[in-house]
This record gives sequence, structure tokens and C-alpha cells, in this order.
Amino acid sequence: MFEINNLQLLNKNNFCYEIKNFYKNPDEVCDILNKKRPYIHKWGEKNSLNTVDFIDCRHNFISNEFKETEKKIYRLLKKDDQHVQGLVTTNFIKFFNLKDEHKNNYWWPHTDKNTYNCIVYLNKDGCDGTNIYAQLKKMKEQNTLILGKEKININ
Repeated sequence: MFEINNLQLLNKNNFCYEIKNFYKNPDEVCDILNKKRPYIHKWGEKNSLNTVDFIDCRHNFISNEFKETEKKIYRLLKKDDQHVQGLVTTNFIKFFNLKDEHKNNYWWPHTDKNTYNCIVYLNKDGCDGTNIYAQLKKMKEQNTLILGKEKININ
């Protein structure tokens, strides 16, 4: 189900790799995610804006089938793959009540303390593609979800 296409067919810039047609069978991936109910991330956490300004739902589950995919990503990033777990983590985010925040900020994918952040778009039209974010070059600013446009220079 999580079998991927060739990782050599990608574009690379300072912050990410972009891969088209990541999964060989993306509909199978969608089917399994649609069958598993996601949970609301940070539900009830003090000062959380989840369910106020946005809805952020997640999946976290182990898949033995995903381990091979994860190993290939580690190798692409030239990282030791001995800690591969087969952990599938997803985000389903919808923003609302943000007024004009998109005009003043960039929503920046971040890795927290992880090796990488792999964003796979499973929609059939619009912004399709897959992005794997790993720190390829040092940034002056800390990786955060939102960076003010005045704090970052994208070239």
C-alpha cells in the first residue's frame, strides 16, 4: 500500500525535495486513512487555538508496510535508517478566523525534533506533489509554523 515511485525523479532547493507521483497507489493510501478516524491534536491543551482558529486532526499508527518507504527517505537524506519505525503521522488542517494573516506570514513546514517532514498531497487536482523537508542549510530563524515575511528571505 505505501509503495513509492522512484525517488531519483525530484527537484531540490535549499529547504526541500519535491517529488511528483510519490505513491504508486495513492488511492489505497487515501482509503486506509479514510477508514481510520483521526484525533484532534492538542485537544483541551491550555491556550490551544485548535478548534478556534483552525482544526488540526492527526493520525498516528505503525505500519510495517511503511517501514520500507521510510528507509528509502532516510537513505535519500543520507541518514542512518536504524531507527525506522514505520510510523505514519498525518495532519488534516483547515484554517478559519485568520482574517488576513496569510498576507503577513508564511506557514512554514517544520521538523520539530524529527529527521524530516514529508508532506504528501493526496488530492487529485490543485496543489499536488510531495515535499520532503530537511534542514539542508542553516537558517537564522528557528523553524516555526508561522514566520513573519519580514523575517525570511526566500531566494
